[in-house]
Amino acid sequence: MSDEVQKVILEENEIKTLTFENEKKKGQIEIVKIDKDNNEIYIPDVTFEIYNSQNEVVDTITTDETGKAVTKRLPIDDQYTAKESISNELYVLSDEVQKVILEENEIKTLTFENEKKKGQIEVIKIDSEDNETYIPGVTFEIYNNENQVVDTITTNSSGIAISKKLPIDDEYTVKEIFSNEAYVLTEEVQTVVLEEDEIKSIIFENTKKYGQLKITKLSSKYSKILDLPADTPIANTKFLVVNENGDAMGIYTTDSSGSILTGELPYGKYTVYEYEVPEHFLKDAEPQEISITEDNQIIELTFKNSPKEPELPKTGF
Repeated sequence: MSDEVQKVILEENEIKTLTFENEKKKGQIEIVKIDKDNNEIYIPDVTFEIYNSQNEVVDTITTDETGKAVTKRLPIDDQYTAKESISNELYVLSDEVQKVILEENEIKTLTFENEKKKGQIEVIKIDSEDNETYIPGVTFEIYNNENQVVDTITTNSSGIAISKKLPIDDEYTVKEIFSNEAYVLTEEVQTVVLEEDEIKSIIFENTKKYGQLKITKLSSKYSKILDLPADTPIANTKFLVVNENGDAMGIYTTDSSGSILTGELPYGKYTVYEYEVPEHFLKDAEPQEISITEDNQIIELTFKNSPKEPELPKTGF
């Protein structure tokens, strides 16, 4: 409704023409642009084109620092389509399209989400002594540059773990928090900068846990032949150490103190067998089973053998 008033003075036999203008009823469109992962973050510098029902661009608007943009006034007798044409440099261009019908002197609000450009981190875990051995069951935490944990991942049977998609506008730190039970936890930390739609691979090495066996050999009782009391250390006794797969790890011989310290043995279960004893003792010690579970662990084992009895002198014929 126009409030314009015009006055006219007529003349005989003439038609005086008055022209009035009317403006169509109009409304406006407000676009609010938010982060897909955090709806409390509003995104500036995103440009939208507004199309009418004839697919003509009737306005182009760009979100401000508050993540909002408002069109000029548009006639309400049409249907409009809003489409993103240029995204913020840190975000993926959205292909979402929204339609709106306006009402007189009202602002219709449309909310669009943008996902940040993202990449992923792949962690590969290998044995430090054999780079072709991949280690499962190792857990890592991934931190952003504010030292917040953004993901926790564990290597699979192939020794590989891949993070979820992470925004590329951050620097990430990867740290091992739980190691495979057979390996020593590494203190190594690696930093990663991501790129859009790429998987950055980093390699961590773990060292196996190693331990040793200290085997002591004693006489179980007084030796009449050697005149030695019970619990006397016995030298020159040989022991065989076998792993849980049945592989011989070595044969070890006690020294003059009746003991022997084996070389380093990797994490695992072992059986220790008495292999050879000095001539005046019986080979009667039972095998012992042990497990190396900690790095630098020394497990002490004691075996006791019965001394042989002296032979009785022959009498009679």
